Order: sequence, then C-alpha cells, then structure tokens
Amino acid sequence: MGNFFEGWYFKYQEEDKTLALIPARHRFRGKTTCSLQVITDEKAFFLPLPGDSLFFDRENFTIRLGENSLGRQGIRLNLEGGGCRISGALVIRQGDWPGKPRPGTVSSGKAPAAMPSIPSG
Repeated sequence: MGNFFEGWYFKYQEEDKTLALIPARHRFRGKTTCSLQVITDEKAFFLPLPGDSLFFDRENFTIRLGENSLGRQGIRLNLEGGGCRISGALVIRQGDWPGKPRPGTVSSGKAPAAMPSIPSG
C-alpha cells in the first residue's frame, strides 16, 4: 500500500467559542501513524498517536482513538500530549443542529453541552 492521508473534520461552535478536531491516519514510507489536531480560537495542538489506535466505523460514522470517540452522536475525549490536555464530552441530539450535518462535519448551531476543557495557556 502506498502513502496516504485519511482525516475527518469536526467543528463545534457555541456563541463566540469554536473547537475544531481533526482525527487522522497517515501512511508514509511503510509506517502508519495517527494523530488528533485540536484547534481552538487561541491555539492549535497536534497530538501524535500510535498507528493502530484509530478505528473508523463507516456505517455509523464513528472514529475511535483508543478509548476516545468522535462521531454523529458527539465526542468523548480524554487525551494528553503535544502541550495539550483535552477531556470532556459533547452529546449531539437529533434536532440540535440546523439542517442535516454532512458526513465528517458538524458545524454551526448551539452545542447542547459544555465544550470540552482545553487549557488556553
């Protein structure tokens, strides 16, 4: 198998706060690695993860990073690395978002739960 990148973009907004999460799997020169990019209004973080830590369930559109998950139902994260500690859960209920989210993207609308905690400094 050749080199590749596979990633998904999740964007959450609540009033003037934005959180973007980009879980990804990459293969370069025969080595597979995974990562999670965390982007806030103030900073961006890159958390490298082991190559076998990411599982993508296409049928239910759920990405698992070890014990962490991101998908249409929301996110549940408890990770530390790359100068960032992110923990929390955000549940998405049907009807909470205007329109039907496109696969891989959750954007606009009000978050039905508190944003996950990420240090700003």
